[in-house]
Amino acid sequence: MGTLSDGDLVPVERSGGYPTTEQTLATLAAALGGSGLAQAAEVFGELDVAMIGRTDEVRAVAGRLSELLTGLEAQKEDIVVALESLERLSTELAIRSDEVEGGVADLGPALQVLAQRRQRLVEATRAVDTVTATAGRVVEASGGDLRAGLESLDPVLQGLADSGDSLTESPRYLATFPFPLDTYRNAVRGDYANGTVILDLRLPVLDTALLIGTPFEGALALLDTILGVPAPPR
Repeated sequence: MGTLSDGDLVPVERSGGYPTTEQTLATLAAALGGSGLAQAAEVFGELDVAMIGRTDEVRAVAGRLSELLTGLEAQKEDIVVALESLERLSTELAIRSDEVEGGVADLGPALQVLAQRRQRLVEATRAVDTVTATAGRVVEASGGDLRAGLESLDPVLQGLADSGDSLTESPRYLATFPFPLDTYRNAVRGDYANGTVILDLRLPVLDTALLIGTPFEGALALLDTILGVPAPPR
């Protein structure tokens, strides 16, 4: 601000005067008479009418609103971080607006193809629904048989588990049969081979080895029982 000296003049456009008492009262009358205060009074009156007889509901709403505001206050930092992330995303999208526009343009033909084949897609969806319903009915109808089959499979799986590593280790001996894989190099010496053969010709053993799983299973064991031939000592 400057300092006025003797003889300085203040331009009219930079001068003013205090409002007179008449102007102040006129402005106050206009504010109180026909503007915001009258509208506010009408709003408060309507709220008073609306809340008559609903004190409990209004109190419950106010309580929930307080809980909402409290939760928002507790999550203020997370909200700020989310808004900042949204701002960074908007900035990145603005930088790559050309790429986004290109992607949208490329997506247009694909959407057009989908629109053209809409009926086929609907029919395919209906067909899948029909297949699903049919499969559900089949499973429901054959549930007992399926359960029985799984229960019958249990002894087989138990037998495989009881066999340990015998089943997995036996194929490695096929290439050197009848000599064990671990000692086959010691079996053949020059023009001769060492070997031992043990034959168990007992009828129950033959029955188990040869006839198990056939219609004749148990025949040799039954014949051995009929003949009463004692088994040789081992």
